[in-house]
Amino acid sequence: MIYKDKQSKIIIILDGTTYNTQCEVDGTQKQNEYLISCLNLAGLSSQSCYIINYKNNHSELIEELSSCSGNVIVGFGANILKALTHEKHISKWRGSILTIKVKDRYVKFIPTYDISDIIPDFKLRYIISLDLKKAKQQSEFPELKLPQRTLLTKPSKEDALMFIQRCSQSELCAYDIETANNNIICIGLSYDPNISMSIPTTLEYWNKTDLLDILKALNIFFNNETTVKIGHNISFDNLMLLRCFRIIVKNYQDTMLMHHVCYSEFPKSLAFCTSIYTDEPYYKDELKEWRASNVDANLWTYNAKDACVTLEIYHKLKEQLTMVDNWDTYNDLLLLQEPILYMTASGFNVDMKAIEEHKEYFQKELDKAEALFKEKHGNINPSSSKQLLELAKRNNISIPTKQGRETLDKDAIHKISKKHTIFDEVLAIRTNKKLIATYLSSELDGVDNRIRFSLNSAGTETGRLSSSRSVFGYGFNFQNVPKQIRNIIIPDEGMVFSEVDLVGAEAMVVAYESNDYALIKLFENNDNIHKYTARLIWNCSDEHIDNDKKLKEEKGLHTQSLYFKAKRVRHSGNYKGTWVTLSNQLDISAAEAKKLLHKFYVNSPNLTLWHNIVLKKLSSDRTITTPFKRKRIFFNRLNEGMLREALAFIAQETVVRVLNKGTINFYYDTCYKHKDISIKLPVHDSMLIQHPPEKTEFVHAEIQKHFSVPIKSSYGLTYTIKLEIKTGPNWRDLE
Repeated sequence: MIYKDKQSKIIIILDGTTYNTQCEVDGTQKQNEYLISCLNLAGLSSQSCYIINYKNNHSELIEELSSCSGNVIVGFGANILKALTHEKHISKWRGSILTIKVKDRYVKFIPTYDISDIIPDFKLRYIISLDLKKAKQQSEFPELKLPQRTLLTKPSKEDALMFIQRCSQSELCAYDIETANNNIICIGLSYDPNISMSIPTTLEYWNKTDLLDILKALNIFFNNETTVKIGHNISFDNLMLLRCFRIIVKNYQDTMLMHHVCYSEFPKSLAFCTSIYTDEPYYKDELKEWRASNVDANLWTYNAKDACVTLEIYHKLKEQLTMVDNWDTYNDLLLLQEPILYMTASGFNVDMKAIEEHKEYFQKELDKAEALFKEKHGNINPSSSKQLLELAKRNNISIPTKQGRETLDKDAIHKISKKHTIFDEVLAIRTNKKLIATYLSSELDGVDNRIRFSLNSAGTETGRLSSSRSVFGYGFNFQNVPKQIRNIIIPDEGMVFSEVDLVGAEAMVVAYESNDYALIKLFENNDNIHKYTARLIWNCSDEHIDNDKKLKEEKGLHTQSLYFKAKRVRHSGNYKGTWVTLSNQLDISAAEAKKLLHKFYVNSPNLTLWHNIVLKKLSSDRTITTPFKRKRIFFNRLNEGMLREALAFIAQETVVRVLNKGTINFYYDTCYKHKDISIKLPVHDSMLIQHPPEKTEFVHAEIQKHFSVPIKSSYGLTYTIKLEIKTGPNWRDLE
């Protein structure tokens, strides 16, 4: 229903090209429901708004708007944004408080996503509701009341030093850096959300003496433990400050981590956080404008504004963290930042001889494979999806589809390669190419010929650290390095590596969370859970499972062994995986996949009960709490997919917290006391540690002490995850 009260304080403009209020089709009915839902989440109703259905007639739209007396207009979708502002990118401008001229008056305008965008991405329902909530606040008055900030730029030496001193005397101060060519060119500071200064840090601005004085003052400020320094993505800023100026930041907070802990499914950029926690309109394109114009004044203004909004966001996020009740989770992530800084700054020593040997071997294998492929199939480029599609059709190979279109992406090629040797050859060629190009040809850091990486503590919903190439452009994602070439990573001279791995961690968490007595006893007795699963499904002995595993591995068919199948079934069943996924993973028929899952669930009644408990909780308030009291709100559609995601989250977040807590304990205790012992790299459920060989026994004892983190299940049972510790001369050869 359309409500036509022109006295409404809020005017809503819907895109008539995607939305029809007459509900002529099912999709339109769904859009109506989504609109009402978004309004209700924002504390509004359709009766309280004047709704216009725009159909690409700009003059009619302006005429109708001029007859309304609303204080704020909400435009749904990119089409409305472009019609009223000439801007194109709705993802950038949504949530901004803008103004448009409607004949003889200016009216506030807040763009948001189109209602139809919710259909493919349900999470947008909540973002739209946040924009509507902002519109509700703005509807109470007609004036444009944007933040009035004093952005100080082009300071004299005296002004810069006085401002730094003022920041040092403050309880809180936000900071932000801007970089170019791996150098810091200015630092923004803000002790008040409405006051900031951008301080240049280059010899183009200062003479050498003045710059040294400025950097000395900044060093004192950042080392000051009284003032809380607040940044957004501090792992980047702190690493750059250390690298460029040898400045170590103490006593800090991170608004990106705070936001991520509260709402892990939402974007976490400063631009997004600005749009939902402040009234500052979108300004991030100012950085692009500086790069295009190279006018430093533009950059300094941008930098100063970043510092202001970061401080404003911090105050809002303190309230959000308290409301969501995730301070413990956030504090753990914050404690992890110093260890992350150490690992990313120190990097790794590399064995150049091993790199050259691997490169020579894999290049020969690649040359042979490419020559054979060309001989068989002609001038087909194995890296070209288009040419591979032609090759597949020529050989009558059925091509998988994704969203109704034929595809030969990575997953599709893996699937086809199981049945067709052509694509097994393609896979081998691509794998060898990636090994050579990504891992064996990576540029070393020119400063010390070490290899470095980045770690992101907000890269996953669970809090697991994700890896990528370093911020300086060197290195690669260390968590994906194939085991066969890991011997290229070696400890520093006179050192060895030890690696601690959490064994059977996720399965153990599921056993305790589902209160499965048989599984709990199995873990207490250090029995093998995958053999146990095989016994449940196939009613066979351990001897039969071992013999079958050995026989299949000897024939190169390890994925067909009962042990491997049991492992896959256990993982799939724990998280309510589908028979389709299991069928693809094990390359078995749909009937067999269904049969395996049925047998698994029949013998796992407690697991089914746990699934139902989690589903009931999701249906109640969409919030799941893990054993370490981390609360996560799920914003997607309530369906089987969300249930699978929630089940996996409970186990994975718990395991991540054990690894992170162990890392924190080991770093702040063992590494602080023993400077020749250091943490080096987290990989999934393990941590790599470097130490002198004569301290191996001591390090292993310290690992057991710090990584044996107690977990309390939902049923009040306390347990620890078994640790496996290996030691060796390089990252590959650990035993």
